[in-house]
Amino acid sequence: ALLDLGFHPVATGNTDTHELSRHPLGYPRNCIRVDNDQHPGLTPGMVTDGLASGQVLVTSGPWLEVSLDGHGPGQIAQRSEAPMLEVGVDAASWVAVDRVHIVVNGHTQMTLNTPSLPARLKVPLELPDAVSYIMVLAEGDAPLGDVAGRLVAAPQRSFAFTNPLWVAAPAR
Repeated sequence: ALLDLGFHPVATGNTDTHELSRHPLGYPRNCIRVDNDQHPGLTPGMVTDGLASGQVLVTSGPWLEVSLDGHGPGQIAQRSEAPMLEVGVDAASWVAVDRVHIVVNGHTQMTLNTPSLPARLKVPLELPDAVSYIMVLAEGDAPLGDVAGRLVAAPQRSFAFTNPLWVAAPAR
């Protein structure tokens, strides 16, 4: 609802672990895009700038690379005549990624199966003429297993989601 009202909050993931038997420590994780992640180039300011601008992937294992005309999550792309979203999906061999959901303005526009990884998807979009946002979610059905810790209550399943990629209204 906040996104639909024009607010640009940044979503992050964290562990709210009160009992290790129910929620494993360290899942999900936040991956922040920066211009240079190599030592000694990485600075605290680069991390906070990437976080503040929404260039964050929240994941318990799947990796997502998302772009629209060269712009990714947290950035603003100009709406084109035939918008084509590019989605890269990958994960370690022990992480299941069965589906990718393309969400436009809070509604799932498309769900795509990912029978094998890595996957490169080109997704034609239907975007409104107004300002819009796109988010991508990935999920798997198989439990993460002992890598994510043994769980008594329920198995931990893989998921990932991007922060919004904003699309400007077409120029008039």
